[in-house]
Amino acid sequence: MSRSATTFNEHFMILRKQIIVALIIISVLFIGFVCVSKDLYGYLALPLLQNLPHNGHMIATSIITPLLTPIKFAFYLALFVGIPIIAIQTLLFVRPGLKAFEQKLATHATFSAIALFYLGMAFGYFCVFPTAFYLFALATPDHVILMPDMQLYLSFALQGMLAFGLTFQIPLIITILIATRIIDAETCRKQRSIVIVGALTIGMLITPPDVISQIMIAIPMCILFEIGIIVGERYHKPNLAKPSKCASIRKRRI
Repeated sequence: MSRSATTFNEHFMILRKQIIVALIIISVLFIGFVCVSKDLYGYLALPLLQNLPHNGHMIATSIITPLLTPIKFAFYLALFVGIPIIAIQTLLFVRPGLKAFEQKLATHATFSAIALFYLGMAFGYFCVFPTAFYLFALATPDHVILMPDMQLYLSFALQGMLAFGLTFQIPLIITILIATRIIDAETCRKQRSIVIVGALTIGMLITPPDVISQIMIAIPMCILFEIGIIVGERYHKPNLAKPSKCASIRKRRI
């Protein structure tokens, strides 16, 4: 067997082991969350329930929905909680093949992505959802009874929090682009007007159809863009950030 085939098999076995570890952890989390799935779904629905009219409540349009919906949420929650495990396992797999600068950038990017993802989900749950649901309840006509379906609410909440978690990756993306010299910080600063329009457009697409929710996501996106520029300027490739000693000596002789 050739050396390349041996190396491929070794890498494949390492990847297989890491995938199995991640699946086992997610399975254990899922089993644990299923045991308290009803309570967990109650916490998820809290921003909506607090803003429903007096004696308002959610409904289930199918007989098995009250059983399956909390279990479904437990599964997605296990995936969300298991994201750090999956990300770290991926980092450990690719890190040996990277250069020193790339290893540092990949490590920082992995942990930053995890933190930003959870921060975005928390922002959507604690800030945007209560405001949006309050406006929805306020705009409901008097002759209409607002009784959201629990399964539809689960899809709405998961999609919303996932969208916010991905949106909060903006500073990380900008940092990587600047650190790897794909773009420079000055170019990013010149595109602020485009970024503001893009943030408002994205806010319109991923948030409920009201101006307040759109602004609540557009403003953080603009702030995160600026943070990405500042952090990106702190990362420099060693070969590009400083001239070599030989080049400095030649310059002095000239």
